[in-house]
Amino acid sequence: NKDNLAVVKGGVGRLASDSDEQRLYRALKGRAKEFGAETEKINKVALLPENLPRPPKPLTPPPTDDFLEKTDRRHKAIAFSKNVPKPRVSPKMSESASVRPEEDPDFSDERRMKEAELANLEEQHRRDQEAIAAMKKRFAM
Repeated sequence: NKDNLAVVKGGVGRLASDSDEQRLYRALKGRAKEFGAETEKINKVALLPENLPRPPKPLTPPPTDDFLEKTDRRHKAIAFSKNVPKPRVSPKMSESASVRPEEDPDFSDERRMKEAELANLEEQHRRDQEAIAAMKKRFAM
């Protein structure tokens, strides 16, 4: 470093000895480093979980008379409602359900007609499936 070169008793181009400012600077820097290391050690010990102070438990205020009265009324109402008999639900009959299907004289005829129609539709479906299978065979799909 050119700043450290100086003319000393021994000649030109030698390193000069430390000045007072440089020694003071190094000493302060060393002290700061030591202080940082000590502080780090102290903090590590102080921040261990067993050394941390525990926050005090929050104090809950005692329940007020109004609160006690409300909860007491609620418990009384619940106890009372458990002992009250449940009302019976009457079945509501609609107009269409007023006549039973077994009692309706046209019931069996309607049912037979629907069953016959269903059988016809099933037969038509079967024939259509056979026709599709024949076409696939013919065109080799």
